[in-house]
Amino acid sequence: MKKDIHHIHDKTYRSFFENKEIFLELLQSFVKETWTTELKAEQLIEDKSHYILRDFEEAEADIVYRATIEGQEVVFCILLELQSTVDYSMPIRLFYYIAEIWRKYLKGFEKEAVKKKDFKLPAVIPIVLYNGDKLWTAATSFKDKIQRADLFMEHVIDFKYILINVNDYSKEDLIAIQNTVSAVFLLDQKIDSIEFIKRAALVATEFRTLSAEHKLKLKDWLDHIMEEPIRQVVLNLLESSEEEVNTMTANITKTLQEEREQAERSGEIKVAKKMLAKGMSLEEVLEITGLSKQDIEGGE
Repeated sequence: MKKDIHHIHDKTYRSFFENKEIFLELLQSFVKETWTTELKAEQLIEDKSHYILRDFEEAEADIVYRATIEGQEVVFCILLELQSTVDYSMPIRLFYYIAEIWRKYLKGFEKEAVKKKDFKLPAVIPIVLYNGDKLWTAATSFKDKIQRADLFMEHVIDFKYILINVNDYSKEDLIAIQNTVSAVFLLDQKIDSIEFIKRAALVATEFRTLSAEHKLKLKDWLDHIMEEPIRQVVLNLLESSEEEVNTMTANITKTLQEEREQAERSGEIKVAKKMLAKGMSLEEVLEITGLSKQDIEGGE
């Protein structure tokens, strides 16, 4: 159902968060910090600079936004970890990103200005968005990647990044939030095809307050990560009335369930035939598998 192509998923998420209002939804709904409440969409400016790190196979910061809070500049740096594996070098990667952002920032000032007492660097807030099915076990603090940090304490560099793990949120919590980002997270969790259809139906019926622009962004995200024929079914759900959604969902889930059961039965029959080929008696095979003689003889 979903395309298992990480760079497509990555590009689609990046495009999704290029919308300032949606990016602000991410911060205000999924980053539990008081400063997020002070932000407004018009304060956010996407940084189109390329922060390429040659030490990490030319990996690049995915999304960078700048904003001003109480007259002070803040930089939000988001890395999209849309893969099944956990990157244990994440604190080091982020350290390079932060240093590169500051390096480019300093280029805009004369050396004498940097030496002044009141000169300060902008705060850089590193955020990692992860959608893998494995538990995120990488260190979230930079000091945890430094040998004997416990000995040198505050004399070593340290920062802690914000981790947003798509699969950490319950279905109920995401439905309660009811914004564009929570709709995407609801559909991007590790779920089977039947649950995916049911959740798409929930988005169609429960997320009615989404603006036309955000709904279009959601459809574009779905359009890129899904394959036919499910793609068109889900896109149709988002444009249908509640009654139509309920009927369509019942029909497609019934079809998917029948296909699943047929595939499972076919697999059981194949196993039974292998057991017979290995010399087991028909009676033993029938007892172990629960299949009938007719199932085995008529199955493919």
